[in-house]
Amino acid sequence: MSIDHHELERANWLLAHGASWHMADRRMAQRLKRRAGELARREAGASESAHHESTIHWAGARFIARGEDSSDKFYRGLLLWFVIIPAVAVTVGPALLVSEVLHRLTTRMLLSRGRIPQQAPWYLAAIITLAIGVAAWLIAFRAEPLAELIVWPQTGVEVNWMPVVVLVGAGQLTILLATTGWQARRYGWPGVVVRKLSGLPSDLVAAEVDAAAHQIADADAALDEGADLAAQFDPVGEDWDYDEEPTDIDYAALDAADDDEDTHNRTAEPVQKGAR
Repeated sequence: MSIDHHELERANWLLAHGASWHMADRRMAQRLKRRAGELARREAGASESAHHESTIHWAGARFIARGEDSSDKFYRGLLLWFVIIPAVAVTVGPALLVSEVLHRLTTRMLLSRGRIPQQAPWYLAAIITLAIGVAAWLIAFRAEPLAELIVWPQTGVEVNWMPVVVLVGAGQLTILLATTGWQARRYGWPGVVVRKLSGLPSDLVAAEVDAAAHQIADADAALDEGADLAAQFDPVGEDWDYDEEPTDIDYAALDAADDDEDTHNRTAEPVQKGAR
């Protein structure tokens, strides 16, 4: 049985609660609605629609497109690919990549259990992780500076790698957990409400109706399977017509034939005695 991902509900929530200063929510809502339309057409057996709405491009393409002329767009492209993207990849790139994978895995697991992704647990875990990292730096390393500037006798910078590793690791893990919670908001999961049975008569009746419908469907499938099995063991290989009317029997003719046979036997008996 396929799992419902609630694409339409999530898209409508994003359109209703999307931020006005960027297009990310509208772009995600467009993707979700397109996916919902594809699933609906697939279930109905319809062909792909010839109507296609304009696609909202990703943030980098929109940043370049806002250039006034071709020269401005060219320099925007250089800034994007050689400054902005490398900076994001080095600072938060690994956390963003792992959070996307983690969100997909946890979403599949939660939906299979009838639950939906939540933001609060991830944000709480991020706060706890950051607090542990800062506490380790303050207590274990006694707030040791991350780097020291040396002027004499040789100018340079001395890095204290242990506290740097602890704080950077805690920071990356904090970003990972926080962005995983943000992924739930990004994909519109706050707009999905999973209905649970409350014990009311209406809910119980609805559950019983659903169970009965599944039982009827299983029974129909079993009957179809039994009919196919009987057709495989047909000894003649022909269709039997059990509705055919029985052949009419002339009982009067049969009685007349019996009377003629009795008369013939009585006539033949004296002849046999005379012969003796």
